Amino acid sequence: MIWSGIYNDLNNLIMFDISQISSKQPWALNSSFNSHIDFCVWVLQNSGLQISPFNHHNSTNTSLQLPLDALSWSNWLSLVVATQDDRLNWHIPDISEEVSRQLSRTRQLMQQHGEHLAQQSGISDPSQVFDQQAQQLNQYLHWQEEQYQQAIARVGLLSTDTPPALAWDGEPSIREQLESLWSVYQATPKDTNRLDDLEIIDIFYQDLKQQFSSQLPTLKVYLVQYSTPIFFPVKPVSILVSQVKDLPIQYLRDGIFQAAESLVTFAN
Repeated sequence: MIWSGIYNDLNNLIMFDISQISSKQPWALNSSFNSHIDFCVWVLQNSGLQISPFNHHNSTNTSLQLPLDALSWSNWLSLVVATQDDRLNWHIPDISEEVSRQLSRTRQLMQQHGEHLAQQSGISDPSQVFDQQAQQLNQYLHWQEEQYQQAIARVGLLSTDTPPALAWDGEPSIREQLESLWSVYQATPKDTNRLDDLEIIDIFYQDLKQQFSSQLPTLKVYLVQYSTPIFFPVKPVSILVSQVKDLPIQYLRDGIFQAAESLVTFAN
């Protein structure tokens, strides 16, 4: 098992070389329940405001007494989603140093375990592979840093840990109410045990990658609590989805793909 772990580590590094980085960046599909984003939907429902496709809850419910309007809520949701963008974790302070660090680590592993790796992979001198791939690694890290810069430009001084109420850019009195409601929301029971939902979405990875990897740098699916199925694209790379467990696979697939198509349209 020890050798297996070492081999997997080395093999993952070698696979970096043959992943066509020079012409196509690595691509990820991530799905999760995110309380910051779900809170925005919760506020919408409890305010009674209806905004398509979130227009299937009781429009007469004004229990929160929040004077929301469609534009201010939509802008708030977009900014909250932006603060949860995975690309905010992609920052590379010094790309040259990171290239050297990764290649040095790889050479060290290969010197320690090169014979076993050669037996497993058929590569007699794997160190040469990585010597030749410094340029591709450098290119990938520059792309990664560009994605980070795009993400950070949308949020400014906000961060992933910023409470959603502080992302409100409208009436200060509403922000104060949202700060209080955040505590109420956190204490409200909710179905966050959604591992089955995540597994269902992950089965679409290969098809989504094939169709969208050249047009979207990544794709993030956020599961939210809403009474009817919704597929709501939030530019640049996010989709809000509800009622995953209750949907036929083809319906779910079509909804996610259509929302991803909308993200591409937004980008263009």
